Amino acid sequence: MVKGLEGEADTNGDGIVSADELAEYVHTNVRDATNAAQNPTSERGSFDPNMVLAYNPTHVTAANLPPSKYGTLIIETNMDGVEVFVDGQSVGVVNKAAALRLPGIAPGAHTVEAVHMGYEPDGARQEEVYPGQETTVTVRILIARNRNHAAVDHFNHGIESYNKGYEENYRKAAAEFEAALAIDPKYSQAALYAGRTYNALYEDKKSLELFKEAISIDPDYLEARSSYAGALLDSGDMDEAIRQLNVVARRDAKSGMAYYLLSQAFARKGDYDDAIQAARRAIQLTPGNAEAHFWLAESLCQ
Repeated sequence: MVKGLEGEADTNGDGIVSADELAEYVHTNVRDATNAAQNPTSERGSFDPNMVLAYNPTHVTAANLPPSKYGTLIIETNMDGVEVFVDGQSVGVVNKAAALRLPGIAPGAHTVEAVHMGYEPDGARQEEVYPGQETTVTVRILIARNRNHAAVDHFNHGIESYNKGYEENYRKAAAEFEAALAIDPKYSQAALYAGRTYNALYEDKKSLELFKEAISIDPDYLEARSSYAGALLDSGDMDEAIRQLNVVARRDAKSGMAYYLLSQAFARKGDYDDAIQAARRAIQLTPGNAEAHFWLAESLCQ
């Protein structure tokens, strides 16, 4: 894995190690090194095969030099844990001590947006990328979101009803959360709990819509992504659940819930090797999670 990221997996000599190149490199070399005793696998449906994982210009061959065709975006920020979107797609997380370098960007205008939970986003704004040149973009996350007091009151009343359980209380909670959202459409926590409430009421369509709304408001709201994934598992959409959970696990390697849900999703898809790996990680993080033990046992039986 490390050698691949350092550039050994760069099979086409463009200086970029893509997710697909790394997966193939690890698969081939581990099989060779162990005389096929170990056979690593990867679920291609859970990641973008062209996702850039590493860039090493020393591995660029003369025939594949990208500068004449592509440009590079360099993202700087004033805050740690800022997620960056280019043309609506997440391209990574940047910290203030280290810029995020994005080579291989097609020339032309691109929209750049930076988000951090609890703050107003920077962007979206348009940035021009030129062939063979670096474009530095400095993003600033500055304005904390201030909640409307009336919206907060509705949210707190909703939490009180939600915690009591039972259908009657869930109905009251849903009305309070939706009232909070009506007053403050950017109240991501209200959208999350409204989604959870409708999920408890078995109103799947409404629940999924609200989870997606919470993520749309705060793309780095990991709790919302985990809850959305859980609802997706209930509806049978394993692939999208895995995609959401991979985002959570990438951002929070200690999320026992993400790994337990991943183990369930992989097992239900029949990807038992990945299910076993995810379940063991979940158990390592949260030994008391009975369902993680269940999905590990279920996968080991296959």
